[in-house]
Amino acid sequence: MGVKGKCYIVPDEATRSWKLVVHNTGDKLVGVTNNIFTTKRMAETSDRHDDNNNFGHGMLTRAGGGVSWQPFKEGKAFLGTPIKAGQYIRLGLRGAAFGIVKLPEFGEEPTEIDFADFHWYGNENSIQTNGMEPGAGVHGRAVMHHNVKDGESILADIMDRINGIKVDGKARLRAIPTDVGTISHWEVEFENQGETPFIGTIAFDDAEDKNEGIGLESMAVPKKKSRAIQRIEVGGNYGVEAKPGADVRIGVRGLSHGVFELPRAGEVEIDLRHDLERNGGQVSDEFFNKKAVKEKRAEKLDKVQFFDGKKKLNDEIKPVTYYAEDALARSTFDPPKVSLSYLKASDELPEGGWRVTVESTFPKKYKKEKVGAVVSLRLGETGWDPAMLPPKKITAKGDTKSWVIPKGALVNNMEAQTKTPLHIHIKGSGWHFEIPLNGRGMVEPTHDKKEIGFREDQHNIRQMRPEFYERCRQ
Repeated sequence: MGVKGKCYIVPDEATRSWKLVVHNTGDKLVGVTNNIFTTKRMAETSDRHDDNNNFGHGMLTRAGGGVSWQPFKEGKAFLGTPIKAGQYIRLGLRGAAFGIVKLPEFGEEPTEIDFADFHWYGNENSIQTNGMEPGAGVHGRAVMHHNVKDGESILADIMDRINGIKVDGKARLRAIPTDVGTISHWEVEFENQGETPFIGTIAFDDAEDKNEGIGLESMAVPKKKSRAIQRIEVGGNYGVEAKPGADVRIGVRGLSHGVFELPRAGEVEIDLRHDLERNGGQVSDEFFNKKAVKEKRAEKLDKVQFFDGKKKLNDEIKPVTYYAEDALARSTFDPPKVSLSYLKASDELPEGGWRVTVESTFPKKYKKEKVGAVVSLRLGETGWDPAMLPPKKITAKGDTKSWVIPKGALVNNMEAQTKTPLHIHIKGSGWHFEIPLNGRGMVEPTHDKKEIGFREDQHNIRQMRPEFYERCRQ
């Protein structure tokens, strides 16, 4: 990474001074020198020494996000010349580079310059920081604030002034547990804690194809205390599989963004002013117009849950399961053939039991690639145990797998009895079956009884490729 960061010159009318703020985002310690001239030409050509006694020998800032600053008071003499707006400050990385910035008028926006835009006459290895440490004895009466604790707040205030937009609020990523401690789903929440309307955004950072799978919706919060909540389904296809640790990009539309991991448990809270990186380019006011943000919220009432304070504007938005014709119209493949046969008591099954059979209907190839799926079984809401009911793979049409479930068996404390719901999931296909364990004969689930369902968020063709299903040994 090397040397990376920015310097800001911030006019402060209240104190009639300018702040030099250094933000070091690289992995090397930097020391920024200063020298003030009356003309730009002098700043470019003069070899005059710095005013070490009044403004120091250089200000150190730690690597990895450190923020340091020092003030330059209007009228204070810099090598005998009073400082005023319109003069030029030469900022240096001693032995390597310098940049020149004009001192802005009070009331104007802060000025920024990237280290990358400095004039480089040396390289990163030639940068000198000797004698810059606090207490080195060469700083005279210079006032410097090294690696301040409120650096994030200082930077947020600077960017608010540069962009003319101040967004206050939080984003939260919450892992919602099941009764047995696994993750049911995640919630992403945006809360507006300020006066500026805005639109929160979320997307998976590593999505291979953002047009594949289901999309995540924008989340408009038009006024103070308004909130928006959206679900992310475990295993859902969002162009990438949703799983703990997956990177998601949280943003304020038109302003800022940051990448965070889906939590394995609990909640991650993100401060929208301090924890996000500002986007490059000009900020567009249209994303912060109250009327436009309200209109955007109205568009999403069937996809995102919204609140004004404690008042719910709509109900929680849960994933949609499609049945029959709606399901077939949305799916890429027909559902496998499933049968459930009751087994009478025998020496091997003293109380009887059930045989579950799943037969593939998949083509040999889809878009020139082989396809298959991993089939998993679960009793009720909690009865999943890969040792007792191991996942098995099915490939092309006709490939058949079966399982035997003894009556009375305890599968993760869920007892197999007549009428216990049996769930069958066909990984990646979007298809799942829910049928009660029968008391006699054989049953085949039907669309009419809503025993066969399809969920778009669970349809992920990448999970149906050999590199995925061949990991299943049975």
